[in-house]
Amino acid sequence: MPRVYYYLNLILYILFLICYSINVEVYRDVESHSPELNQSCKWISIGFMVYFFIIEIMQIIYSLSEAEILEHLSSFKNYCEIFNYPLCIATIFIDLYTTKIEIISSFYSISILLSYYILIQKLDKFFAIGAYVNVFGKIIKKSIKIIVILIICMLGFLLAFRNRSNYNNKLFSFNDTLSKFEMTTFNGSFELTFFTMVSWMLGQVSTDNMGMDNIYPENIVNYVLFSLFVFFMPILFINILTGISIDEVKD
Repeated sequence: MPRVYYYLNLILYILFLICYSINVEVYRDVESHSPELNQSCKWISIGFMVYFFIIEIMQIIYSLSEAEILEHLSSFKNYCEIFNYPLCIATIFIDLYTTKIEIISSFYSISILLSYYILIQKLDKFFAIGAYVNVFGKIIKKSIKIIVILIICMLGFLLAFRNRSNYNNKLFSFNDTLSKFEMTTFNGSFELTFFTMVSWMLGQVSTDNMGMDNIYPENIVNYVLFSLFVFFMPILFINILTGISIDEVKD
């Protein structure tokens, strides 16, 4: 019976996801879709969301009664469900004509991404797939420790790179020749340059605007910093994360 109940809820969740996905597409251009489709997807999605949110509340109450609340709250999936269902309902009820489209678009993007992540987690008992879902969760848990170290290293490199950018416009404005040694890629805001480094982590490393057109005594530090970054970030850390994934899949 529990297995039947699991597959029934899984089917219902997939139906909810289909309706909500259609609703996400409909809101982008409401006028080009029939009002009946819009209303149908809207209310069916709300019905499913209320159902799953009630189930989650009941699970929390049961966990409290059995003194297992800490175990229940240790699951990131449960946090996502508690947060996502009210977010989906609120997003659907937002008035398209009185709210900024950027806000609605952001809510829809966050909620639909979380909804599909929850679907992955709900497949943890599905035939032939559940084992890999569990591996996926274990890889993320083990990677968090590495990610903390990774972020610390990224901040160090980011500040080092930014220190080598735009310096002649301040203390050394009298020396125009220093401008060709600047890492001008990092002249932007701290947030934007941080995301530049994130893209570099994926292998999009570039020497453009990094003060490395020619080797001079003044820009040797640029080459040292860049070489250390390439070795530690895209190569070393990515291989460590790959090794963690391979070990978990083997187990």
